[in-house]
Amino acid sequence: MTLLPGGMYMGYPSDISKCVAQLDSFHLEFCWMESPGKRQRLVRTYGSAGLAVSSTYFLESKV
Repeated sequence: MTLLPGGMYMGYPSDISKCVAQLDSFHLEFCWMESPGKRQRLVRTYGSAGLAVSSTYFLESKV
């Protein structure tokens, strides 16, 4: 996970270079705070060929 300015972060496998070299699938996650108590996340999954196979968008609210 990498923390970015403004309450954002980017998540990825710690061994992403190994995943790419071995043609394994992996996912990347980008998250940001929309406002206090609200967060948005985008998760993209990549297949063994390195192409995006799915994208998922989350809008989370603190209850």
